[in-house]
Amino acid sequence: MKKLYYGLNTVSNAICKVLCILIVAVVVINAGSVLLQVLNRYVIVKVSDLSFPWTEELSRYSMIWLCYLTLPIVYREGTMAQLDLIFDRLG
Repeated sequence: MKKLYYGLNTVSNAICKVLCILIVAVVVINAGSVLLQVLNRYVIVKVSDLSFPWTEELSRYSMIWLCYLTLPIVYREGTMAQLDLIFDRLG
């Protein structure tokens, strides 16, 4: 039984590492699309007629996927990400 537990734990750790990499990628994509949208609205439009309408949808969908990708890690650790962060900071 211990062998099965350690095998499943290894698989779970690997899945969590992959999820962490995906979460970082989604956060970078989200930040990049929001930055591009802000630059588009206040800087690029005044200089040229370029428009990036897809950045708002990309940031919206990346936020949704960020929630979905963090759920397994939060469930595995048995924590609530925001509440534990607040409680840990307050002491």
